[in-house]
Amino acid sequence: MFAAPLRNVERRIFVSLFFIAVTLLLLAQSLTKPLDHDEHQFVASGWLMARQGLLPYRDFPYFHLPYLSLLYALVYRFTDQLLLGARLISVTAALLGMLSVFSVLQRGAPNAQAIFIATAALLIWLLNPLTQYASGLAWNHDAALLFCLLAFALFARHAPTTRDYFLSGICLAIAIGMRATFVLATLPLVMSACFTSARKTALGGWVAGLALGLLPILVFFLLAPAQFIFGNLTYAALNTEWRLMHEYERAMTLTDKFAYLLTDVIGWSSTLLVILAFVVALVIGIRQRLSRPFWLAATLSLAMFVAALVPTPTFEQYYYSALPFVIVSIALACRAQPSRVGVALMLVLLIMSLPQGFSVMRNVPLVFMPDQWTSSKTHQVGAWLRERAGSGTIVTLAPIYPLEAGLPIDAQLATGPFAYRVGTLMSADERAQQGLFTIEDIGKHLDARAPHDMLLGYEPEELEEPLVDYARAHQFKYVRLPNGKNLWLAP
Repeated sequence: MFAAPLRNVERRIFVSLFFIAVTLLLLAQSLTKPLDHDEHQFVASGWLMARQGLLPYRDFPYFHLPYLSLLYALVYRFTDQLLLGARLISVTAALLGMLSVFSVLQRGAPNAQAIFIATAALLIWLLNPLTQYASGLAWNHDAALLFCLLAFALFARHAPTTRDYFLSGICLAIAIGMRATFVLATLPLVMSACFTSARKTALGGWVAGLALGLLPILVFFLLAPAQFIFGNLTYAALNTEWRLMHEYERAMTLTDKFAYLLTDVIGWSSTLLVILAFVVALVIGIRQRLSRPFWLAATLSLAMFVAALVPTPTFEQYYYSALPFVIVSIALACRAQPSRVGVALMLVLLIMSLPQGFSVMRNVPLVFMPDQWTSSKTHQVGAWLRERAGSGTIVTLAPIYPLEAGLPIDAQLATGPFAYRVGTLMSADERAQQGLFTIEDIGKHLDARAPHDMLLGYEPEELEEPLVDYARAHQFKYVRLPNGKNLWLAP
């Protein structure tokens, strides 16, 4: 039954309906998630580039590689719905990433078994707790993962051409340019190229594509080398130091990171079964000497796992980039089994994934209720600000809200709380060189720029209290917003 070929019409109808359902689930997941404070830095940087012509590093602090900001800047030339636009980019990236995986898993055998395994793999990925947590927000996980998946899919073709290798290199460069930890994906891809019959051609084409894709990053570096190095290297060390000073102890050492992985990331969720199935898939791969795509997916899984352990502290969303490669490895191992065995294994994983996916399914009706979207609620806060505030600069550690109102922000706070809080670990000269201020020199900075208003109440009191003290000392007028947050109007 499962080995029987499917007619093109049947396959196209099924795939179309399936991806419509996947799109609804991705939207339900993204549009209803609460705003995360990590989203501010990405949205704000894109807005500053699109609307004020400022560049990250040179003109304002930024702590990631710049490609996602460039993408947001392009979108913000055409819309004022900033959070909605950014989150839809993540949804689109997740959808395209799943399409690329689906293509790899049913390539060369468009029968019922291959279609079922590919479909089950995507549902296991979509319903996994890691996906529910990390996917759909306005940050650099979905988009970077998409381009790494495309790099993999081009390599995984039956007979890749020089053009495929070249495009794969460009795709991985874009992934790196959005999230630096994807640089670890270079090793599995280089190893895979070395095992091809046309080794020199494969490596040459891939390296050329990678180099071309990374060229814009060199431009940003040359424009502001000290700020670029600080944003992508020094800040990470300062951030770790800041957390240690504030007695943050979770996932700070390698031992603690593994403990965090076992308790918080894997736990007793469906992720545990996926990891066990991955181990089984590796055993199958060794015994049956599975093909190059399997081993490329498996080694990419391990590379992305290591990448998640590199930052200190590590967080749950960092492991998301390994998940699809783990699932692809399992699916390719199942495809190599007798029809009923492979299908049964994927069916067990799928059934075990369903209970934790019900929360996403419950949110599907909200896709058709725009007033319930997080982006709508965020835009509403912007409307309140526009009604009550003037047209001057808004000082805030939550810049998305004034930007949704079309109000300018202090560019030195474009990262939200992140630059502001580590500034205490730097000298005044270092802060001046990096274009940031902190609690120690807040009065001098604000006096020089005469802020119009302050929007507070979104970060811990220890960070915002100096701003409140400044507002009171300078006779700002306090206004409580309908959502309970605090607006201080300049006299």
